[in-house]
Amino acid sequence: MTKILLPTDFSEASLNAIQHALHTFSGSDTEFVLLQALGTSLISSPDGWSAYGELMSRSEANLQTLIADLKRHTNAASSRFRTATLASTPELAIDMLLRAEPFDWVVLGATGTGKAIAFGSVATAVIRANRGNVLVIPATVPPLPLLNAVFATDYAPLARAARYALHKLVERHHARLTFLTILAKDTLTSAPPKTLRQAFQSGFQELSTTEAIESHTDLRNGIENYLESHYVDLLVTVCHHRSLIDLLLNRSTTRQLAYKPMVPLAVLVSDETEAVAPTLLQHSLKGEVIF
Repeated sequence: MTKILLPTDFSEASLNAIQHALHTFSGSDTEFVLLQALGTSLISSPDGWSAYGELMSRSEANLQTLIADLKRHTNAASSRFRTATLASTPELAIDMLLRAEPFDWVVLGATGTGKAIAFGSVATAVIRANRGNVLVIPATVPPLPLLNAVFATDYAPLARAARYALHKLVERHHARLTFLTILAKDTLTSAPPKTLRQAFQSGFQELSTTEAIESHTDLRNGIENYLESHYVDLLVTVCHHRSLIDLLLNRSTTRQLAYKPMVPLAVLVSDETEAVAPTLLQHSLKGEVIF
């Protein structure tokens, strides 16, 4: 079964991301988990826990109303839905659920309206944590058919879970997958050997694939230039681990792309992680609320 985590604050950006997720993954073999994180601002106040109890009850009611609305107005009637409400920040809530059980994708909306990329967003924080595959949806892009996916890659080894998730997504929509290599001073100055590229691509041999190799001054501009000059429904990258100084200086190309994506962006986890399932979290995943 395909399992999709859908964090929401009921904003237009998050609701648009949910519509994308339903359009992309709906089916009898799919389970969606809608998550609302309520923050931690009330915990230190005298009646904080009482106030949180009321907020969580209201959140659960709102999530159930949203589910009913989604089932009426989309093709998601055959899909399964669960809810979770946590007294936490969105980033921590998502991290907790990803530790508790495996999800194929986390689907997030992105507006890119913050004052500076260096401060990031929920999407960039989840990508940096590298707990699972993340699909970032631009707030202004409506759900569209997935016909052309472009995987910007340096042909580094791909985690099994990441390869499986991407293969399944592209296959589900009978889309074409293009392997894009950008030759730039800040990344590759020459193309990886053909034998390496062929071995990497063999993991997707059942799909319709092609490759493109282009030169540019730097990686990010090279990718964005390709997106501007080609019809692309989905850009795919891999989350590579970065040092603290890289994060402070905003050197992560993937993080920059995710902050204000031009098209839907799929960020694949860079290595295998073991899921930890504390008993307390297991209760929340059955549709209950937890503190």
